[in-house]
Amino acid sequence: IGEKSILAIGLGKGKKVKYVTNAIMPNIIASKEDFAYALLYIQHNLNSYSEGKKGKEIRNEIKDNSEQLTKLTLLIDKEELSKKTTEAKIREVYPYKFEIVSKERINEAIWNQEKGVCYLQIIPLMAASSSMGGPNGMMSLTMSKMLFGQQVMLPETGEMLAYSYPKTGMMISKSRKEIDAKTIKEVFKMSVKAVRDKIEDGETIEVETN
Repeated sequence: IGEKSILAIGLGKGKKVKYVTNAIMPNIIASKEDFAYALLYIQHNLNSYSEGKKGKEIRNEIKDNSEQLTKLTLLIDKEELSKKTTEAKIREVYPYKFEIVSKERINEAIWNQEKGVCYLQIIPLMAASSSMGGPNGMMSLTMSKMLFGQQVMLPETGEMLAYSYPKTGMMISKSRKEIDAKTIKEVFKMSVKAVRDKIEDGETIEVETN
């Protein structure tokens, strides 16, 4: 176990264990709530596969599901929140209902599969590396760091509602290790598109705000 290690639960099938799906754990030393999240997430993916959905369709399903943010309370872990990100700054970029709470409150929601809420979770993604070499075979420097993503999860079903992941080519820049207004704004923008698409299809959308 090291700083650049990731713990994941994988599911395979057959004698050669053909990969089916997996869930990356938020912590290298997993709690019972981490396992509850992972197993629910895997079960949700299996349900999608059983309906004939594939990778791209499941990703599109996440974007469509972000419309659910309009009527859920987003739980944000105060220990993972950037010190510069205040409740007022969040309100500027996220008009839906949210609460800044303790990790224990979020764990309670996960364990009880609580309805009416969702939570923002930080996930380690991969150890990224890049090399810089000098001319004529002179000394080169390799740097690596862990990348992080953030995703909004529904504790009731284990499905993902929105996400904020590092973009390709951003390996040396700051990753999403802390929750800040920029991340929350990206999550909100996903829901805006989903809401717009549903309205264009003639559906009525109810929005819960603080």
